[in-house]
Amino acid sequence: MKNLVLCFVFLCIVNVGYTQNYFFNEKIDWSNYEKGYSSENKRNLIENINDELLTYLKNNKIIESALENFHIVDFNLDGIPEILYSGDAGTDAKRTLIFEFDYSYYKKTFDKFGELTNIQSVINKMPPYAFTLKEEACCGGFAVIYESFCPVLEGSEIKFMPSVKYSSIVGMSMPESDSYFETPIPFKVKNELYYLRLNPVIDNETVDENLHITGNVISQYTVDSKGYAISEKQDQSGRTWWFVIMHNNIVPQKSIFSSGSNDENHYYSLGWMSNKFLEIDTSFITNTDF
Repeated sequence: MKNLVLCFVFLCIVNVGYTQNYFFNEKIDWSNYEKGYSSENKRNLIENINDELLTYLKNNKIIESALENFHIVDFNLDGIPEILYSGDAGTDAKRTLIFEFDYSYYKKTFDKFGELTNIQSVINKMPPYAFTLKEEACCGGFAVIYESFCPVLEGSEIKFMPSVKYSSIVGMSMPESDSYFETPIPFKVKNELYYLRLNPVIDNETVDENLHITGNVISQYTVDSKGYAISEKQDQSGRTWWFVIMHNNIVPQKSIFSSGSNDENHYYSLGWMSNKFLEIDTSFITNTDF
């Protein structure tokens, strides 16, 4: 199993960034992963969870309505299904928790902010799985975070570790699901000052009281800042806009992005850029750019 997991981790790092059209838009079909568990089965199993989550759901009398947020899936390839919960867990932001069976009860082995939005496997939908969490903005923040986690073997156990993180902003126009490029386009900024925008239009005047900005500029980049274009759209004037993933290899001069609540790991920024002063640049492509 060790070689299988190590192989999967490599494939996860290489491929996770090339599925943007997946986890920005995907709805999970749980029938692909969860087999033969009725509501009654779930009720019986979750009674064995040793965690404050169960106390919160019971005390607030919402455990029945929360059953749809519980899923019984073998995430880590140990042959014993884990209990996964993704939803309201009594905090301002939704959380995703994984519980593994430990002799007589289920103990918590994973707890992160964000709701499950994508599951990935490289072997015919078989475990171990990688997955992506979407953390909505809360508590006065503006960032919507997509963070992927991959299985990593630590000793004899599989842990789910952060792999890649994207940061977007509340209200951002996202590409249509069928508009993504087959292959991302690597580029660098040619201008000394270039703007990343919330939507594919030039707006330097509208006051956005929620984001505390004037116009739709969400970050300011300088020459040689690098990124990938993954979709495009034309505005009414004929200007071509690219939906981009900025690597942040050069720290932006101004930005309203953040890394979210889970960790301070490096993140890539999402948004729209006019492609007029973007130059295709393949010199920085590596297998782990994403």
